[in-house]
Amino acid sequence: MTVGTVLLHLCTPGEWRRWLGTGAVAPSSLDEVGFVHLSTPDQVALPAQRLFAGRTDLVLLVLDPARIDVARVDVRWEPGVPTDPASMRFPHAYGAVPASAVLMVLPYRPGPDGFAAPEVPDPGAAARAMGFEPSMLRRGATAEEPVTGGVAVRTDAWPVSRMHNQLLLGRPDRTDPATVLAEADRALTAHGLHPG
Repeated sequence: MTVGTVLLHLCTPGEWRRWLGTGAVAPSSLDEVGFVHLSTPDQVALPAQRLFAGRTDLVLLVLDPARIDVARVDVRWEPGVPTDPASMRFPHAYGAVPASAVLMVLPYRPGPDGFAAPEVPDPGAAARAMGFEPSMLRRGATAEEPVTGGVAVRTDAWPVSRMHNQLLLGRPDRTDPATVLAEADRALTAHGLHPG
């Protein structure tokens, strides 16, 4: 599978955890409009900026369209809102998307100029394996807090466990070490969790 073949859905970590429990990505918009809003990696910044400008608590569900098809959910490419480019068509899933179609979950944060097209890694077996542990950590976490370059994941039931309380950085090579330490102190140690 190549990156160009994935679809994305924007949501909060809490919504994703709830959908994992039900086994299906079924936002409230499904009842309201009859479909789940999806985007390609090149499109997703447009609805993110329009609907979630300035929010730092979003994630992208990276979906395999073949797994949506297997569930017999119809995906139609349709126009967005009237202010979108006339030639742009967005994928709309007419039915709940099975949670098993989600290949990975990526933090999605705006930059200084708002949301931009995300860097979506190739969702091959190696990338999914590398994302397994952070995904399990996030599923059981009590809270997530945006930090520079990623997210702080806290599990209040295990306050001294480094395994359950971590900074997950999207691109560690783009965040200087002093900032990482400061964010760990702010987001983890300040909450009485493990010392930085």
